[in-house]
Amino acid sequence: MSKSAELKKQLNEAREYVVKLSTPQHFADRKPGYIHTLNVDTQIGFQASPSAQNYWKHKEFDAALAKVVRDQFSILAEAALAEMQSAYTEARISDKEGLLAALAEIEALEGDAA
Repeated sequence: MSKSAELKKQLNEAREYVVKLSTPQHFADRKPGYIHTLNVDTQIGFQASPSAQNYWKHKEFDAALAKVVRDQFSILAEAALAEMQSAYTEARISDKEGLLAALAEIEALEGDAA
């Protein structure tokens, strides 16, 4: 599978994933999907001096950041989907050169066969 085809597949799957948050479930209450689990685990690389600690974690900050992500999820999900769309678009456009080369080869073969 080409890179652009894989990115398109991932983008479509991500769109289907996110839409579950606004789609009623099959159950009697018909409530939409919800974020069941959201984990944030950051690590900052910073070394103040030789032999000092290199990597830093802060679980309380991560918990607060997870709350912000949960509260802003729809905005962040939209941005993530836009990022995925951009990556797909870039990859698909880069396919053009290969497709044109393949077309030129096919046309040459057709000319030889005639």
